[in-house]
Amino acid sequence: MYYLLSAIERATFEIAILFGGVFALATALWFASQRLRGDGYSRFGRRYIYFVAPGVICHETGHALGCLLTGTRIVEFVPFRLSGNELGHVTHECRKTFFGQMANFFIGTGPVWFGCLMIFLLARLLGGRDFFEGLEALSPQGGSIAGYCCSVIGGAAWMMRTVLSPSNWGSILFPVCFYLIFCIASEITLSPPDLQSTWRGFVSLIAVILLMNLIPVVSAWFCLFVNSMVPYLFVLHSLLLFALLFDLLILSVAWLVRRVFSERRRRR
Repeated sequence: MYYLLSAIERATFEIAILFGGVFALATALWFASQRLRGDGYSRFGRRYIYFVAPGVICHETGHALGCLLTGTRIVEFVPFRLSGNELGHVTHECRKTFFGQMANFFIGTGPVWFGCLMIFLLARLLGGRDFFEGLEALSPQGGSIAGYCCSVIGGAAWMMRTVLSPSNWGSILFPVCFYLIFCIASEITLSPPDLQSTWRGFVSLIAVILLMNLIPVVSAWFCLFVNSMVPYLFVLHSLLLFALLFDLLILSVAWLVRRVFSERRRRR
């Protein structure tokens, strides 16, 4: 019984580290994105949707890459098409097997992984080394969950300071990077249909992780694997938190502009 409880405890910790932060931040991003899209559409109409089209294309490409990486056949791939409330979609075969459900998990969450990768590459190619220069020093080295969360907040704050630093706006590449990061950050979310298609796969993944923790040798190797993933997860969590802060900053600026204009109209 003690061995079983220890395996469950390890599996719970590993699931929280590998997926808990990603799901929590992605869900918060969805709420911010919905508000951002609603404000943008009410102000600019369809022009706003076309403005953030690169982010929509990135989102749908993340789903499509999830299909390719899991060997799932793509029936239809529409990276961007404004049709009612739908901006694009990926239709793929549905496999009801155990591994098919796990494939659905990685397909449904594809926009998060691919979106973070694109932000990382854009920042490297267009934003310069300053965007990530401080992350190595901020990366957590062991310690508690609270210390890890503080490190993630510090990493996201470093990125935000880099974006807002006037010294980085001297090159034309940086505004391009800023625009593309805004588009991707505003569409990196997991929508309710995405979450609905992934929950069975997530349950299957939990079962696999629990099973690996029940096997002595495999458990030790998997624990080492999770520990080796912490630096990469730190960058991923910092990027997602940065994207959330980025969306909240845009929403705050939009709210402030509306407030100023409404006060001026009231005075007239």
